[in-house]
Amino acid sequence: MGLFSRKGKVQTNIVYKANSMDGAIVLLDMNITNISIVNNLKEKLPQETICYINDLEYGEYEGHEPADIRSRIKKIIEFIKNKNPKLLYVINSVYIEYGEEFFTDLPFPVLNIVTDLVNYVNVNYPNKDLAFLANDGIIEANLYQKSIHYNRLYNARCNALIDCVNNKMMKTKESFNAVKDVYLTLQKKEFSIIVTPEINLLLLYTEFGEYFKDVELVRTDNAVIESISNELEFRRLLNKDNKDGSTGVDLYLYLNANQFQDENAFRKLLDSSIVIKTENYSLKENK
Repeated sequence: MGLFSRKGKVQTNIVYKANSMDGAIVLLDMNITNISIVNNLKEKLPQETICYINDLEYGEYEGHEPADIRSRIKKIIEFIKNKNPKLLYVINSVYIEYGEEFFTDLPFPVLNIVTDLVNYVNVNYPNKDLAFLANDGIIEANLYQKSIHYNRLYNARCNALIDCVNNKMMKTKESFNAVKDVYLTLQKKEFSIIVTPEINLLLLYTEFGEYFKDVELVRTDNAVIESISNELEFRRLLNKDNKDGSTGVDLYLYLNANQFQDENAFRKLLDSSIVIKTENYSLKENK
């Protein structure tokens, strides 16, 4: 049912929502290494409301005990659970590494980047020689490598590349040099594809094309969006019109760290057309 305007006419394009996550696609990330997925998600599913929640207060959870990390993840899940999203997408594999069991038996569908990227590679690039490009923590966790069907796999660390993207230094001398360094570490290896769970690295497509001329950079963002679209279509949850977008907001940012309350820290990797609203939150009350 629509709400009445001051003139008494029913505005059918307004839908009451208890909170911004209500009926939304919620992306759960850490740091900002995957924020750019929002660009493609809004392009492919413009009628959907997107919420991006990030536990920046703990950074990458480095230096914390596993028990503390698990407790933290449990609090985040409880926070999201009460907001009634239509779908939760876990876009950072650290949550799966330390707390996969917390994402089962929730009252909404949950997808994750580990399962989706592995399936995408196994279906579209089975038994290939590949380079797996990720940060130190992801490589050591071995979540992806143990499940991908490959002929030969070479791990390559990409911390410098992540720094370039996070500081919006794409198509600069620094970014080309950083990709060149990765190229030199893999120069004597034979492989036909590069796989990375770090979605922001796809913003370095030009740099990769310069050095890896005969190698395909797998589109991790396509794997994510395809999975979300298929799941919503299967459950008949896919919006067919723009009624839920009546607020004019494309993306709700849920941030819990004071130094990142300024949305500009995220804006720099998002399309300028995306309308953002920041929602600050705290996990201290969810003990």
